[in-house]
Amino acid sequence: YDRIAEKKMQTSIAQLCAGYPQEFSNYLNYVRSLRFDDKPDYPVLRSRFRELLAKEGGTNDFIFDWNIKRIQECVHSDEAARRDARKNGATAQPSEAAVTAGADSEVLKERNREKPEPSAPPLKSKESVEVNDVQ
Repeated sequence: YDRIAEKKMQTSIAQLCAGYPQEFSNYLNYVRSLRFDDKPDYPVLRSRFRELLAKEGGTNDFIFDWNIKRIQECVHSDEAARRDARKNGATAQPSEAAVTAGADSEVLKERNREKPEPSAPPLKSKESVEVNDVQ
């Protein structure tokens, strides 16, 4: 753990974000500037990454890395159930997990439609963080 901590301290934000959009460097500089009891400005942070996603031509499909495996497992499980049902001359309904996985995605989409966040001002820390990494 000490070697991991040492490596993290030795790696500058500029090195870490090399080759990625400036927004990542801005984000890390901002969060690094926060004191322990400071509250991050989550709406501004989300807005910055939504703007980057739009600028890069991406779309938010509301499927996150941590959900992909669960969704794939549900789909494969349902496909197997349908094959088995066809062999037995019956029809299979989607599993509760598959329905929930799909519902989770739909709920997130609906929440996002209900509360659109306006374009936010630039990130500012208490000590006016520089965009370029200083080490």
